[in-house]
Amino acid sequence: MLYFATATGGASVTNLSSGERRFLHVSDAARLTPELRVKADLAWQRTRDFLSDKFPDLVVHDPKCSAESYTELVSGGIDAVVECTRKRNLELAVAYLLVTRAGGVMLTESGQDLGQQRYQTFGQDKNDHQIVISAASLPLAGTLAERINNE
Repeated sequence: MLYFATATGGASVTNLSSGERRFLHVSDAARLTPELRVKADLAWQRTRDFLSDKFPDLVVHDPKCSAESYTELVSGGIDAVVECTRKRNLELAVAYLLVTRAGGVMLTESGQDLGQQRYQTFGQDKNDHQIVISAASLPLAGTLAERINNE
């Protein structure tokens, strides 16, 4: 499978064996529900703490692979991805175009669009693990981000 995103043409995936191409779109999830499908990188203590403290009833799966999480999000298979920045990691930058062109959003933990951040500095310090929330909709991502900063 080969995933594409363009500035004007949305996002698509092409099956390299068959040549079949289909356009991608995130799910229609717009709010927290018990059925919300979330994947998260649980290798980072900050992510684990955030999810267990703020969303104790949410079922979260850890695929141990960011690429898997983002391809499922843009295909509508899951509703949100939560992970932390890490030094020199390119997955967030690559995922941004796919996610936004498929209709989703990516926000910093303060609720800002990830596209407004500078890759060279945002979350690049080895001890600076900023939470990034990718979701099918702005209302859903906003709710998740609000809970980070509210007690």
